[in-house]
Amino acid sequence: MKKALIVQGGWDGHEPKQVSELFADILKKEEFSVEVSDTLDSFSDEDRLRSLDLTYHVLECMHGVHIASESGKHYDVASTCARPDSLPLDF
Repeated sequence: MKKALIVQGGWDGHEPKQVSELFADILKKEEFSVEVSDTLDSFSDEDRLRSLDLTYHVLECMHGVHIASESGKHYDVASTCARPDSLPLDF
């Protein structure tokens, strides 16, 4: 099974937990084992990080999306994993 780590965090007005849950559900449907963490210390164990197939910091992703929307630019999130199916329109 592929392994993923999601590190969530943020400040008032943001919803990192809800966004993490959304990403985690998508990854689980793609047969990932998902760990969600609330601390940046999760990035301190390099050997552990190398054992993962996917690592996303939700705040970083959301911040990138926010900046992109303000500047009218596209935000790419790069990954070495196969692209999952699109979300259904009635999601």
